[in-house]
Amino acid sequence: MGQTIQSHKDLLHNLAIAQKVQLHYETAELIKDDAAQVDLIADIVAEYEEDATELNTAYNESLKSMETEDMVVKDSSRDSIIVEVRRRVNFAYKNPTTEAEKHNARLIKFEIDKYDHAITADYKAQTSAVRKLVTDVHTQQPALDELGLNDLFDRLEVINNEFEVLYLSRSEALEDKRERGPLKEKADKANKSFDVICTAIEGLLLVKVSPAVKAALEGMVSHINAQIHDYTIIYHRHAKIVAKHRKDKEKEDEGTQTPDNTTPNTPGTTDPNDQQKPENTPPVAPNFPDQNPSDGPHHLDPDEHPPMGE
Repeated sequence: MGQTIQSHKDLLHNLAIAQKVQLHYETAELIKDDAAQVDLIADIVAEYEEDATELNTAYNESLKSMETEDMVVKDSSRDSIIVEVRRRVNFAYKNPTTEAEKHNARLIKFEIDKYDHAITADYKAQTSAVRKLVTDVHTQQPALDELGLNDLFDRLEVINNEFEVLYLSRSEALEDKRERGPLKEKADKANKSFDVICTAIEGLLLVKVSPAVKAALEGMVSHINAQIHDYTIIYHRHAKIVAKHRKDKEKEDEGTQTPDNTTPNTPGTTDPNDQQKPENTPPVAPNFPDQNPSDGPHHLDPDEHPPMGE
C-alpha cells in the first residue's frame, strides 16, 4: 500500500483567499524538484505551478491599493526591531567578551539566519516568519537572557500580532468581494490542479516504479502533507483571531451607540429595552486531520517561497 495524502478538500474550501494563495504558491515551489524526477506527472505539475503563479499575481494586484497608514507604521517598527536584534547579535558574535557570550550569540544567530528573508518578504509572509522566529528563539531562552534580548523579542511579538490584526481586518473587509470575482475562479482552478496532482501521486505509488521515482513521489507526499498540516493549524488560528476581532469590534460599536427616543435611566431603574446583546459565538472550525510529524519534516518556513511582492 502506497503512502497517502491527508484529506484536504474541506481545508481548501474553507481557507481564506489569502491563505489559499500562499498554500498553492508554496506547494508548487516545494514539489517541483521532486516532480522533475517523475516524467509521468511533469505536465500536470507544470500546469499547477502556472495556476498557482496566476493566482498569486492576481491576488497581489488586488492588494496594491489596500494598505493602511497603521499597517505601514507597524511594519516599519518590526523591521527596525529585527535590524536592531541582528546588529546586537552580530556584534556579540564577532566581538565577544567571553567564550560564553560568543556561544550564546551563535545560538541566536542560527535561529535568526533561518528567517533571513523576513524583512524583504511581503506582509503575509513576514508576519508568519516573525511569528516563527519568536517561537524558535525562545527555545534558546538562556542565551536570550544572557544577551539581554528578551525585551526586543517581546516588543517584536506584540507589534507583529498588532500588525496581523490590521492585516486580517483589511483582508476580511474584502474577502467576500474577492471570493465572488475573478480571483475565486483562479483559486478554484488551482484547487482542481492540486487535486489532480494528489490523485496522480497516490496512483503512481500503488504501481511498480523505480526506486528513484518512488523516492521522488514520497518526497512530494511529505511536502504536501506538511502543507496540509501547517495550513490546518493556520486555519484554526485565523478563525480564532477573526472571531476575537469581531467580538472586540462589536463591544466597541456598542459603546459608541446612542439609542433613539430614549431618556437616561435614573438610578435604581432599568430600561426594558436596554438588553445586552449576546456575544458572538466563534466560528467552529472543521475537524481536519493532523499530520504525524513522521509523515515528513516541517519545512523551515512555509513562507520561504511567499507570494511575490505586494
